[in-house]
Amino acid sequence: MFIQRYGNPKYCAEENVTFANYFRSTLASQLLAPVMNCLAAQSNGKFLTDDVHRMCLVYTSNAVEMAPTYKLIKPHIDFVLFNVIMPTLCLSTDDIQLFDEDPIEFVRKVNDPCEDWMFPRTAAITLLQTLSKYRKKDTLPRLLPYIDQSLREYNAQNHGPTKDYRKKDGILVAMATISKVILFIFFNLYQLFLTQILKINNRFYIMTKNL
Repeated sequence: MFIQRYGNPKYCAEENVTFANYFRSTLASQLLAPVMNCLAAQSNGKFLTDDVHRMCLVYTSNAVEMAPTYKLIKPHIDFVLFNVIMPTLCLSTDDIQLFDEDPIEFVRKVNDPCEDWMFPRTAAITLLQTLSKYRKKDTLPRLLPYIDQSLREYNAQNHGPTKDYRKKDGILVAMATISKVILFIFFNLYQLFLTQILKINNRFYIMTKNL
């Protein structure tokens, strides 16, 4: 996509840095508005082709990394998480129909790397990864309570056709997507905890030695 190769100075070739800086500071913000309008229309039930949906998600994912465009996205982070990403992560009606009619083809489609990049669900996963990696302070405090509440509501439902299995599938995909970021945070906290313990033990040793 254009923004990936030429729109971000962090990733573009050296000869394109000047244009990338201009694109990031000027054009990227202007192009973000129609992208968000398309995603809003799709979330309200309007028709949007899978290809356009995917490209909108890819553009938003790249926009999240850049400060000028993220300033525009940040006030709408709840919309991006809960109206754009989470519904896209859930299995669609077409997915359920394919699973019922041809389970083998469903498994092939889901696990085929040649087709994987064409589907909005893959782009939504990438967008969630980008948000949780680069904007974790704005993303995780909103997303984790939503996941917890959704799973509690699911467990409280009676088994049967009314149980929202598709939403649970989307929640599990979201959990798998942010798992590396969560583990990285806990690892850093664990290291910090060990460092503080070693400092306390060292001070205690020095105090007892001087007695």
